Amino acid sequence: MSGARLRFNRAVTGDYPEMLYFRFASFAVIIAFAALLASRSTQITGMARTYPSILIFAVIVGTLALATKEFLGRKVLATPVSQDVAKIIASPPSSRARFAGFVLVWLAFPWLLVSVGFVVATTITISASFWLLKFGRPGYGIVGAALFSLGCAVLCATVFYIPLPPGAIDDWIGRTLFALSK
Repeated sequence: MSGARLRFNRAVTGDYPEMLYFRFASFAVIIAFAALLASRSTQITGMARTYPSILIFAVIVGTLALATKEFLGRKVLATPVSQDVAKIIASPPSSRARFAGFVLVWLAFPWLLVSVGFVVATTITISASFWLLKFGRPGYGIVGAALFSLGCAVLCATVFYIPLPPGAIDDWIGRTLFALSK
């Protein structure tokens, strides 16, 4: 039996002790990311801070509850992993590297937001995600990500009244919307 197939079989049947560490490491990463977002959301003022605060709180509490359930119910730790996680474990190194790149791109997203603004950061992150996951043609991914980012920026400014991290394009959108509303 090949090494990849053996890893896949072990992951599916639950005979993969590293999964215990993987689960707790995953919980720690989720909590750390939520804490990072919480520290960045302190710059948001007024009512605009309510939604992110509630969402971040729910993520932290929910993750802690799942980690506690995993820790207290040892039988849960011995259950087989899902087919999706087993496929990731058994995938070739190049696929795992692309997946790791995808995760890193999204971890870098909050810093990009502050540096270049919402529209550019979202376009870069979604385009890079499409490219890393080999989803369609790169040109279509860039155009689709840009249209999605612009649409979200306009919706946040006009419908939801959520302030977004400003960048050159975000400022232009704000000035244009203000000029159109006169």
